[in-house]
Amino acid sequence: MGKVVEDPTVEPFKKANGEGAISYYMKRSETLDLTQKALVGITLPLMGDILDSYNGFHGIETLVDVGGSSGITLQLIMQKYPNVQKGINFDLPDMVAWAPNIPAWIDDECFKATQNCYKALPVGGKLIVCDPVLPKLTNESQRTKSLLGGDIFIMTMYRTKGKHKTEEQFKELGISASFSHFHVVYVDPYMPIFTNELYVGFEV
Repeated sequence: MGKVVEDPTVEPFKKANGEGAISYYMKRSETLDLTQKALVGITLPLMGDILDSYNGFHGIETLVDVGGSSGITLQLIMQKYPNVQKGINFDLPDMVAWAPNIPAWIDDECFKATQNCYKALPVGGKLIVCDPVLPKLTNESQRTKSLLGGDIFIMTMYRTKGKHKTEEQFKELGISASFSHFHVVYVDPYMPIFTNELYVGFEV
């Protein structure tokens, strides 16, 4: 990690292997298969908790999963909510087929993606985001260590400037992209994955 601090332009994984992690996975079927199985193993219990705690998918007829990878999340949502008549798994072709969804966008990319979602949504539409939330101040709790450890993993493997955000940073991101309302539902008190709703065109 010292090298990342000194030179944040290239990930240590890329320096060690001569190419980025995603392209490395794509050329090695066994590694890719193992990664996919690990991600599905994480997604199933996590989405189970989200679907048990969050009912914001009621009333939605068209649902787009941006960066949906293999589509397992979209599949689980549509199985529980038959009102979702159309599901769109939006990702790069190779990602949709196999590759993992890496939450490692930098600030400018996060703003651009959020703004594009705002422009694409109809009046009354909403953007639902699930992502770990950093605490405002670091401490010695296992939760904080896990979240910061995730940041270090991202910076080492995928993006030197990729990082998680605090709740306030997520709120500022939505407001800067012109969304009118921000709402948070904590579905896991240990690893604070949250769902926020950014409504277009009206307050709720």
